[in-house]
Amino acid sequence: MNTGPRLVVALALLGGAACDTDGPEPGPAGTFAVHFCAKREAPAWVAQQDGDGAWRQLLPQDGVYEYEVALRSSRGGLAFILEGRPSFMYGTRTELEAIAASLTGDCGNKTVLGTVAGVPSGRYASVSLGVATDAVSGTGPDRSLRFEGVSDGPQDLIARLYNGEAQETYQYIARWDVDAADGTTLDVLDFDSSESTEPATAALTVTGADGGFVWRAVLNEGGILSSGWTPPGTSSAMYSALPGSRLPAGRLQGVRALVSGGGVNFGTGREAGAYFRDARDLRIALGPDMAVPAYSAVESGGFAWPRLDVAAQAEYDRAIDVLFYADAHVARVVVTAAYAGGLPGIWQASVPNVNGVPGYDPAWSFIAGEAVSHDVVAMGGTYVPVLDRAPEEGDVYRATTRNE
Repeated sequence: MNTGPRLVVALALLGGAACDTDGPEPGPAGTFAVHFCAKREAPAWVAQQDGDGAWRQLLPQDGVYEYEVALRSSRGGLAFILEGRPSFMYGTRTELEAIAASLTGDCGNKTVLGTVAGVPSGRYASVSLGVATDAVSGTGPDRSLRFEGVSDGPQDLIARLYNGEAQETYQYIARWDVDAADGTTLDVLDFDSSESTEPATAALTVTGADGGFVWRAVLNEGGILSSGWTPPGTSSAMYSALPGSRLPAGRLQGVRALVSGGGVNFGTGREAGAYFRDARDLRIALGPDMAVPAYSAVESGGFAWPRLDVAAQAEYDRAIDVLFYADAHVARVVVTAAYAGGLPGIWQASVPNVNGVPGYDPAWSFIAGEAVSHDVVAMGGTYVPVLDRAPEEGDVYRATTRNE
């Protein structure tokens, strides 16, 4: 299973791990709610760990989707099983609360319809409504849109008119906080109307890219504003974004650069990004490739609990995310530096032995002798999606991946 470079872990599969550290001193008791998406399968098991204490099963507060976490320590763990896949997340109480607030972020199964006008022959229109997307070509007669799986609540709509080959963006249409009912048909998105606006453009310079890079501009964590690639030996490109005057208060844009390794670095990837309101010339520095991880496992009673050790790097100082997988089992483990009390010398991500915790089915655990592979992401910067609620002006993000 090669998942490719991953920006962030999918919320439905978040998890955690522990490092050899005493961590922060306990703080005052605190509780927060965890709401799982009611449009999807309910979690089979939910548990918390208060500080370094024992794992404790949580029971739903309302039906099967709502739980309450209560931590006396300033750090702890949150675990859950979705679709038979265990996830373990270790972080500070603030980080866990941010994750809990995001668990229903892409929850919904609405279908919304639409139509695009003003798309000349040879050009394309891509439209995103929250996480749902569709596109039309100016070559054919069909200008209809169909968004499947639209999330509940207000969603931002971004429509982009562009040249398919050159990835040059010509126009945008932005609609904010669209809360369309299931089956609704949106007003026509007309690139010849006053609702359409030309992009703002600026230069992106990327250091450390070596053999060229792929880039994309995004709205917060949502719609793609522009994207492209550069050939080997190129360190700069022009990107397009919305004019800052078209953004409501609180909305930011971002640009990210990505590279994938080859040769001895095959299976690796690096990414860096910056966030802003008004497009401007940016200089982004990619970090180094991830160090080679060391895999091990503790086996007992016919079961195995995988562990991954990898040298920490200052550029990726916020968290590590590891996906362990075998033919019949998967587990995700995440640990944050704040949970550990600071960037450790060695990240240690291990699947905890929770076979004896009430409600946990040992069938979810790895089997002794099972061939286990792993993918790992290390993340750093002043803003990390999911761990931080929203980026601020000038925030940067860095990540490195290594896929087995």
